[in-house]
Amino acid sequence: SSGINAEYGGLVGIVQKKDFVSMITLQCETESVAKNEHFITLLHQSAVALQQSQASGIIDPSNILDKTVNGIKLSELFTQTIGRLGENIKTKSCFSYKIDSPSISTASYLHR
Repeated sequence: SSGINAEYGGLVGIVQKKDFVSMITLQCETESVAKNEHFITLLHQSAVALQQSQASGIIDPSNILDKTVNGIKLSELFTQTIGRLGENIKTKSCFSYKIDSPSISTASYLHR
């Protein structure tokens, strides 16, 4: 068992730069870790790395760990964050897409 609480689910991170949007879902074991700033930072770094890769469509979550942000592989950031928080974290889903129509708009909302 991975210890991941499927009922809790984790958080979704969204990053948009101009006409390219990336979304990623990270799961953890407890709600308190999902609200932790280190977890939220990892979520943001993961979404940024995905956006910078310019990969489009649904991306296999196992492939996200090879992406980099600020010259550091996400696999290293995941290991550091898991060690710091003492809880398992995994990528559940991720996708990116290019907005190619001016009639399409995106928005995001953060509720803590």
